[in-house]
Amino acid sequence: HYGEVAGVRMARKHLGWYSKGLKGGSTFRSHMNMAAEAPVVRGLLEDFYAERLDDLPGMADQPQDDGSSDSCEAA
Repeated sequence: HYGEVAGVRMARKHLGWYSKGLKGGSTFRSHMNMAAEAPVVRGLLEDFYAERLDDLPGMADQPQDDGSSDSCEAA
């Protein structure tokens, strides 16, 4: 819709807001703000939040999405 360059820029802005105040958020934002390609930003995002999910009670036992589906459809 926006193209990769504008889309990555917008994603970085929002992801920066969402990670503010979280443990490791500053380092995550530093790495993310240097990334120019969508797959790189997505990988950083997945890694950052995967670590946080493990800290939540009961979440470490949940199956993780393998990223093979980009569908947002409800089950």
